[in-house]
Amino acid sequence: FPKQDMLSFYLDDGAWISIRPSGTEPKIKAYIGLVGERVARTSEAGMRAAARLRELVAATDALLAA
Repeated sequence: FPKQDMLSFYLDDGAWISIRPSGTEPKIKAYIGLVGERVARTSEAGMRAAARLRELVAATDALLAA
């Protein structure tokens, strides 16, 4: 990976969170990636992804608050 001002966390389930300062604004940016299993119904996959995303957003908020 290239050198950069970014913290990246890779989770056991394949999800990841990267946090970096904005280059143009006084704020911190967070990026979250999910990996999901294949499911027969798109709505079910969306609900699972949304639930996992809520968990990762809460974890990211906790990291930034520390």
